[in-house]
Amino acid sequence: MFNRKQVVLAGAVLAAMPLVSKAVTITYQFDPNDLVYSADGAFDDSVPLVNTGTTANPIVTVPVSATGQIGIGVDADVTGNANPASGAAYDNAHATKQAANLGFVSYQVGLSDSKASVAAVTDNGSGGTTATVDPIFVANSAAGNLDGAGGVSVATGTAGTINLAGKSATTAGAIANTDYGANAFAEIFSGMAITAKAAGTAVFSLLDQDGALQYAHNVNSGSGGTTAANAPTYTNQTYNNPPDVLSALPTLTVNVTGVVTGHPIVALTAASGGAPTLYGTSQGTLTVTGSNGSYKPASKVLSPAVSAGYVEGKTFTPATDTEIYALDVTTSGGAQDNADAAIIASQITGTGIVASTTPPSPAFASTGTYNLYVTFSGAGVPSGDNFFGFDLSQATGIAAGDTISAVALVPEPASAAFLLVGSAGMLMGRRKRMA
Repeated sequence: MFNRKQVVLAGAVLAAMPLVSKAVTITYQFDPNDLVYSADGAFDDSVPLVNTGTTANPIVTVPVSATGQIGIGVDADVTGNANPASGAAYDNAHATKQAANLGFVSYQVGLSDSKASVAAVTDNGSGGTTATVDPIFVANSAAGNLDGAGGVSVATGTAGTINLAGKSATTAGAIANTDYGANAFAEIFSGMAITAKAAGTAVFSLLDQDGALQYAHNVNSGSGGTTAANAPTYTNQTYNNPPDVLSALPTLTVNVTGVVTGHPIVALTAASGGAPTLYGTSQGTLTVTGSNGSYKPASKVLSPAVSAGYVEGKTFTPATDTEIYALDVTTSGGAQDNADAAIIASQITGTGIVASTTPPSPAFASTGTYNLYVTFSGAGVPSGDNFFGFDLSQATGIAAGDTISAVALVPEPASAAFLLVGSAGMLMGRRKRMA
């Protein structure tokens, strides 16, 4: 998961043992789980970016934004590095579990940028505090890694190390972490941020410092002995080509346009299919009461207000009744933003979906709380309980700091009396939040 504080920077690279003929293959990739977009740049509203390229060379589309940022991380994988100590005499005699395959030890990578005027690395953790990533790679944050051309200098780039030098297994068990990234991608760093500055395309290419690239190496597999003197020993082995192979380094293509593509501004999906993955985090549950055209609405103040999120709407009878979601679109300062609500409404489309800035029912007029209404009816309503997701980063032409500060669910038709009760509760919640 993307964590802005988990940035591995400027770690020391350990001295290596003499070169051995091992013929391992090392592969890097941009972590698909860390490839996210944050409209506010704080990564508290992150949504996954849609990759229209390949796993090896992803392509994403984001909007020009003064605050929005792309989050990225990098994984590594080591293959062809079987551990001769696994299942050997010492291993079996002491019921230890030496790793079957040995993995990654250290790295030092950078990132080049083909067009810094379009998109550039703007935060790689410079000036941060000591951080631990996954619980293995440890290094200190340091300034000076940005190369001045939109990327990160490979000479002083992100780095990390596992210290295996001179360590050996004992009767207590196997050496920890020797199999990190062995035959499976494992994260080596996350938390780098890229800002989209102008329309166009920028290609970010991963750079590698071969001399800092190391993998775990078994020095002594036990030689068939079972005493402590025969315990397997491990150290750091520097990448050596040939015979070692470094797979083609990945690239990340960032297309900068007026809108993030990949999913609608709002969506209504069946709860039976699981929570939505493109609409931030859960903002709670809206449970309506009543049935057959006589409902009591459910409402919720969102504190803090968010630009992306989802709520679960529950207990409709019948399950296919029309659903109206009312939202309060607000500025970064908390004031209602009716102009941007109108822009958002004009961009919400779909079968059985109608968006408006005026209440679809006269009863809504008594609330005075919301400025965007989205009605789902007919084919637009999945049967049963549903998730309603919203993501303002998908809208064009609105302020970057816009958020949703309140949401309500009112099945149609609903009684005016019930709506007045819901409105009063919402307004009380608003006053408490602003106090």
